[in-house]
Amino acid sequence: MARFVHTLRRAVLRPHIENGLSVAAGVALSGSIAGAGFGLLGGIAAATGALCVSVADQPDPLNEKPRVLVAAWVMAVVVTLLALFAKETPWTLAPATAAIGLWAGLISAYGKRALTLGVVSVLAFVMAMGSLDPPWPHLALFALGGALYAAYAQVSAWAFDRRVRRLLMIEALHRFEGFLRAKAGLLDPAIDNAKAFTALIEAHAACVERMQIARDAVYARDKTPWQRRQVIALIALLDGFETILSSDADIEMLRASQHRHLMRRLKAFTLALADDIAMLTLALDDGGVVVGSHKEARDEIAAEIARLAKASEGRADELLVIAAFRSTADKLAQAAERIAAIAAALLPTPALAPLPHPGVDLAAFRQALPRDFSVLQAQFSLKAPAMRYAIRLALAMTTGLAVTLFLPGISHASWVLLTTALIMRANYSVTRQRRTDRVIGTLIGCTVAAGLLAFVPTAYLLVLVAMAVGVSHAFGAVNYRVTAVAASISALLLLHFLQPGAHHVLAERVLDTLIGAALSYVFAFLLPNWEHQELPRTVAALLKADGDFARAALTRTRVEMVYRLARKRLFDAVANLSGAVRRLADEPDVERATLARLNDLLSANYLLLSDLTSMQVLFKLRGAELDAAQSDALLKEVCERVSETLGGKGDGKKASPRLGAATDLHQPNGMAVLKRRLVHIEHAARRVAQLAGG
Repeated sequence: MARFVHTLRRAVLRPHIENGLSVAAGVALSGSIAGAGFGLLGGIAAATGALCVSVADQPDPLNEKPRVLVAAWVMAVVVTLLALFAKETPWTLAPATAAIGLWAGLISAYGKRALTLGVVSVLAFVMAMGSLDPPWPHLALFALGGALYAAYAQVSAWAFDRRVRRLLMIEALHRFEGFLRAKAGLLDPAIDNAKAFTALIEAHAACVERMQIARDAVYARDKTPWQRRQVIALIALLDGFETILSSDADIEMLRASQHRHLMRRLKAFTLALADDIAMLTLALDDGGVVVGSHKEARDEIAAEIARLAKASEGRADELLVIAAFRSTADKLAQAAERIAAIAAALLPTPALAPLPHPGVDLAAFRQALPRDFSVLQAQFSLKAPAMRYAIRLALAMTTGLAVTLFLPGISHASWVLLTTALIMRANYSVTRQRRTDRVIGTLIGCTVAAGLLAFVPTAYLLVLVAMAVGVSHAFGAVNYRVTAVAASISALLLLHFLQPGAHHVLAERVLDTLIGAALSYVFAFLLPNWEHQELPRTVAALLKADGDFARAALTRTRVEMVYRLARKRLFDAVANLSGAVRRLADEPDVERATLARLNDLLSANYLLLSDLTSMQVLFKLRGAELDAAQSDALLKEVCERVSETLGGKGDGKKASPRLGAATDLHQPNGMAVLKRRLVHIEHAARRVAQLAGG
């Protein structure tokens, strides 16, 4: 039972789940308030306004919330007004449909967050198209419902700000736990090398994304003791993530070694660290916990490494392998201390704790949401991805409208347009996946809705509508198939109240979905934004980030702000390329050799990133053993060579003269460890540059 409760809490304590519950409650409350004064149909009209505004209600930083909610309400009301009067004739509805498609596509230039505002616009447009109410009363009730929901969402944001920030921290910890478990897989030689690296890089990208979302919320305010504790814990989490990443610098040598028993111990140690993080995800709700130091496991690993080193005396190659094991074990031990620091930072304290790096501007690590009109102006070109997407979307929606005019009685313009707009995205890969999810989800949703209408008393159906709305919202960015199921259920149950006995709409809903899915797929080939067209820029951005981070990392006295920003940008660049490769794999006519080379580039760059992050761990653990003058000379030379190699200026063939003749790389002292790491970095940089230019 304890294990079941533990698993259930970990499944439920997720920001998207609680956000969905909040949305369901807000839509139901807004509709109920309006319904108390204007009857059932008035309540439903108000609920549609609340539903449209709720699309933009995400776990945003508190200071961003009013701006987003107001923008969503204004867009919903303006678009509803346009649709109510344009729907009277096809000659006015067609240009209005095209305009909404263009608008929803163009504002995607403002980033992922703006996509929700595009959905708000399309949803408001199609709901107004399907309305049977007189225009002005419907508009008034729609606007009232949207305003009620916006007020509810803002009050909820203030009341539950602490809860939301905590949940975002929990989600970041979840992803870090997943990264640790993927890293444990890499320590298992029985798992295929390519599969292990792919899983690790995907876990890395997911971790980077969630940590950025946590930064946006947690770094927004740090004026109270609990806010400051969250900031310190998140900084410790990021440093722990870096330390774990650095422990993969010698992974190729470890996987090729014959010491499987030692690999199993390192894997078990890594899984124990993952278990610590899993415990921390629950501790955020319980008020804090102290994690163990794993001293016994660390001592056993150190003793075994010492035994192997003694047995390998005189064999330089084997001693190099032992040195790699020692270095990896040291970094994992350092990671254990970082995780303990996360736990310590989360323990309740009444005082305002000092930040660990006072000179670091936390605001620089939050995502800056573009707001200038110049962003939109820059899209008015056929070369701009947002404009190409907008044209595709507008033409697909207008064609969908034309199809419904030729098939009156068996297809519904509002459903076809909504399906088309929700499936179609700026790139082919996402459109293709959403098409499949939408069709399968609609079939399941219609089947479930038919069962509910047949067996559930009418009095309970409105409650189920609210629940389905919450589920649909919760899984929109997590699992679109679940969203499609829930959206179909809520739409069909709601239609039951507007048109009792209209059971034929179940089949029509499926037909409309198929039409919209087909249109979104066909028009995805019009003015497409193929991923391979963006790859040169994505790879160039990665190489630049590699070079910037190398210059920040290859110094014994790092500048904290410069180092952390360069690290963040490189993490983002790796995640961007990882996402691009996943999307490219879904595109037609992509050569397998190209995908293989890009995956090799990701793996090579991951090893370079591991090597670079390991430098600061080395300085922390072995700094006292380094000769300052000799170390600085080596670091300066290698930094210049790596920068030239990544920038395409070096010959990328010869190793550093200072390092080429080194014969003591297997020694356990600090200078030998430094030299060995610099040899790795040069080799990794040459490999990355070679693959990037291939």
